[in-house]
Amino acid sequence: MLPDLPKLKNKLFNFQKDFIQESMQKSIGPFEGCKRIPMYEGHKHGVKRPSGDEETHDFTAVNGIITFKPHEDTLEITFEKLCDLGQQMANEFQTKAFQQLDKSLTEKGQSVNAEGISNVDAIFAMFEKIEFPLGADGKLDMSGFKFVAGTKAHQATLRAWKEIESDSRKIKDFEELFKRKEESARVKEANRKLVG
Repeated sequence: MLPDLPKLKNKLFNFQKDFIQESMQKSIGPFEGCKRIPMYEGHKHGVKRPSGDEETHDFTAVNGIITFKPHEDTLEITFEKLCDLGQQMANEFQTKAFQQLDKSLTEKGQSVNAEGISNVDAIFAMFEKIEFPLGADGKLDMSGFKFVAGTKAHQATLRAWKEIESDSRKIKDFEELFKRKEESARVKEANRKLVG
């Protein structure tokens, strides 16, 4: 009896797809813990803001290239090529995701132009823009947030953090900033409960 080749091809395709997705997920950096929702043809995705504004996006393709040589590639080489493909796709995903975030946040006035200001001032300006929710204890809940710096800004950002941590005045300024944020969050939460 001949093997069911279409079924075998589908199994191999699904295995390859799952393997690449897993490999990509391991290389996706700051987006690793993000919730993943299956999307199908015809679906849309976007952001709905508390103000009621809705921003809808079309899908953006994330590609990678892989070439197999059936008579030359060993299992180890095939494995490496699949891992490399996942890495390529993860890199492209990160680039496109950051570009879209930058575009969306800039349009809504939520980005900081750090040109001409120190890295420390840029960090303060960035935290001024962020709204943190209140936790069950009534304090700011920052558990779902990540501070991410791109490869070009990584070292400069680390130096800026060290500068903040070693300067008692800057630490005090940071504490005051978060007190203001907490008070603002309390006012918003009280207003939300009055309206709701």
